[in-house]
Amino acid sequence: MKKFFLIIALCCMGGIAAFAQNTKIVKGAVIDKNGNPLPGAVVEATGGAESAVVDADGTFSIEVPVWLKSLTAKYAGMKNNKKKISRGDLVFNMSPKTGKWFVNIIGTRDLSEEPYSRYGLMGGWLDNWGGYLKVTAPVFDDEIRRPAVSIGVIKSIAQPVYFYLGAGYAKAYYNLEYCDSHEEKHFNAADALLLEAGFIVNIAKKFNITAGYAHYCTDGSFEDFNTQEIHFGIGFCF
Repeated sequence: MKKFFLIIALCCMGGIAAFAQNTKIVKGAVIDKNGNPLPGAVVEATGGAESAVVDADGTFSIEVPVWLKSLTAKYAGMKNNKKKISRGDLVFNMSPKTGKWFVNIIGTRDLSEEPYSRYGLMGGWLDNWGGYLKVTAPVFDDEIRRPAVSIGVIKSIAQPVYFYLGAGYAKAYYNLEYCDSHEEKHFNAADALLLEAGFIVNIAKKFNITAGYAHYCTDGSFEDFNTQEIHFGIGFCF
């Protein structure tokens, strides 16, 4: 009977030892760009369930599976920071989030001899790399015509200036005509690929202005059609 309990005890000890060998302790610290500790930050096992809260001095200790390759540090107002687990302590240097949403009111002006205007909205995400969606609709004959829709990418050049480049679909209006009976303006229309580029300048962190150029690519089946357009906008960030 004693031998039986001894065998059971040895098996349990072996199991505990095996379990212990399947985990490891990772230690480190979470700090801001000035080296100040960030107590309350959370360090999580990337792809796992384990996590630890950073102490008042900025340090942490977390037990994770031996197969785990990386940890991710998170803190409110900061970008998530992912690091590979290596020998020695891990130090997470956290950077503030720089990205922001923006919405602009846009007005455009066709550069033809008989110009017309478009009005709409442009919105998106400003960051080192971001993106946008723009919708504008032409207005003439006191009617709102089919809108132009475009999407594109935004690249930070140097704070607070951003460059954007995009493409979309639009109805290109051309060859202004007048009715014989009255003075209402009438345009012919063609499907067009819209290509555009421009700049967004962030002002006082909360406001921005936009200026750009657009070109309408059609099948070229009509003459005397000016495909150029400039647009301006103003809005806010949040």
